[in-house]
Amino acid sequence: MKKLKFNFRHSRRGFLAKCFQWAGVLCGGFAVYGCQDKKKAPVDPCQDLSALTSSELQSRQQMGYVEQSSFEDRTCLNCNLFVKSQESLPCGSCLVIKGPVAEKGYCSVWAPIVG
Repeated sequence: MKKLKFNFRHSRRGFLAKCFQWAGVLCGGFAVYGCQDKKKAPVDPCQDLSALTSSELQSRQQMGYVEQSSFEDRTCLNCNLFVKSQESLPCGSCLVIKGPVAEKGYCSVWAPIVG
């Protein structure tokens, strides 16, 4: 009968040591990858509704807000409740509807500017 020689590279201890080495290499790689500066696409402030709650989003829908009015003379730009943006954006805000409001938009609470 042939006597088996003990080889450290093929032992359980050697196998576990290699597993821990590779786990360290993988964790280090993920850590380096996670620290990289990720470039995000710029968010259009007129389309960003991320700050709104679900009830505020539902309120926008209930008031029939649309970004493009189907009426020529009834747009948010000539509504008494519209607040024009200070940053010269094509959107502003509304006293009733939360979030960005398009100048060409419309909703059911539209009120004409008097005076």
